[in-house]
Amino acid sequence: MHSGIGWVLTEEVGELLEQQGRITLTSSAFHSECLACLVAMIWCFDHNFCHITVATDCRWMERRLWNGKSNR
Repeated sequence: MHSGIGWVLTEEVGELLEQQGRITLTSSAFHSECLACLVAMIWCFDHNFCHITVATDCRWMERRLWNGKSNR
């Protein structure tokens, strides 16, 4: 299916640093969420960010990323 993915990067105080979006092919909404996260993390690593916080509204992905150790 065709899906739109997007992500934003802000500083801790909320100042916008970067944002991107694209249309891509994915197999599910969960796949879209994971791909958006991956693309954002690759951008951060390519731009030498050492510490990032991932915020998502996908609880299943949050649980999988943190192996059930979410602080929410």
